[in-house]
This record gives sequence, C-alpha cells and structure tokens, in this order.
Amino acid sequence: MVEVGDIFIINHKGIKKVYKGYGMCRCYAMEFTVTKLSKSKLSVYYNDLRTNRKCSCQRCRDTNLEKCVGIDSIIIVDKKLSRDRDKKIKQILKNIER
Repeated sequence: MVEVGDIFIINHKGIKKVYKGYGMCRCYAMEFTVTKLSKSKLSVYYNDLRTNRKCSCQRCRDTNLEKCVGIDSIIIVDKKLSRDRDKKIKQILKNIER
C-alpha cells in the first residue's frame, strides 16, 4: 500500500507498453516523494522541482510542479515507515552512547 512520504521511481517500461508513442525517459532513475493520494487511491501526486531537464519525454516536458502518475506505473524504493523507524533507532543508539 502506498502512503504519503514514500519514495518511488516511475516505471517507464510499464508506461511505454500501455501508451503507444511514449518515449523512454533519460531520467528513469529519478526518485520522487508522494505528496498526496487521489480520492480513488489509484494515483499519486508528487512535486517535480527539477530546473534543469535533460530529457524531452512527455513527463519531463510537462512544466507543472505537481504531477500525477498511476500507482501501477511506480516502483516503491523506500517506505516512509522504514525511514521513520531507522531515524528513531539512530536516536535511541545516540542517547545510549551518551
């Protein structure tokens, strides 16, 4: 299940199979953070704050800061829950060392 704060990359190969004429993105390994979910929970919104766009695919050409992509077109790289857990463990270890 996807939640706000998860880090993901876009699965461009999956999008290319669905949409004819969709070119492969040069920035295929860019990581984005989920900012909100759609009402139907089938799409996620993210902020694309890049200023230097090296790619001219459809997604990179769009200059809107807030973009949307379907959940089936993303690959979760890091969950918010695991990042929060790791941060708390580091804090505990830091307090124990004192």
